[in-house]
Amino acid sequence: MDDRLRGVLSPPSTVLRHRLTSPGTRDDERWLDGNRSIDHLVVAPSGVWVVIAGHDTGPVTSGRSGDGLADRECLFVGGRDRSEFVRAASVAAREVGRSLDDAGFVSVPVRAVVCLVRAQWEWCAAPLLVGSVMVTWPSQLVDDVKQTHECSDETVRRVAAHVGAAFPARSAPVNDRSLVAGG
Repeated sequence: MDDRLRGVLSPPSTVLRHRLTSPGTRDDERWLDGNRSIDHLVVAPSGVWVVIAGHDTGPVTSGRSGDGLADRECLFVGGRDRSEFVRAASVAAREVGRSLDDAGFVSVPVRAVVCLVRAQWEWCAAPLLVGSVMVTWPSQLVDDVKQTHECSDETVRRVAAHVGAAFPARSAPVNDRSLVAGG
C-alpha cells in the first residue's frame, strides 16, 4: 500500500509508514502509548489520514452486536468480529487530532481509517462507515486521499514535520524526505 500511495500522491503529500523487516516484526511502527501503533500516517492536502491496516480475508460487513441494551456497531471480516481495528483507528485519530490541535493546526481534518488489504469486497461496494471510522480498501483509500484539497502545500509540510516528530518511529527514524511522493 505504501508504494501505491507514494506513487500517486503528488508533493507535498507525505506517507509515514512501517516497514516489514522480517515476518511478524515491524521496524518502523508509529506508537501512541507503547501499546497501540499506527500503521500509516498520510499527510496530504486533504488532511491527515490515520490508517490501521488489516490483513484478514473474507467478505466485509458491518452490523450491530450486543444484548439489546448495549448494542454497538461492529466490523466483521470473514465472519469474525474485527471491531478492534475500528477502536484502534478511532483512538489513534483522536490522539493525532489532539496533538495537531495543541500545535495550532486546529483546521486540519483528521480521518480515522481501517484499510482492509486482503478482504473481499462486493463488486459495487462503497467504503463502510463504522461509527466515525471509514473502512475501505487500498485503491479506494488512494482515491479518497486525493479527492479534496483543504490544506496548502506549506501546511502539509508543517503538519508532516509535526506528526513525524510527535509520533516517532519505534526504532530507527525514517528519512521523511524520502517519503514525499514523487521525491
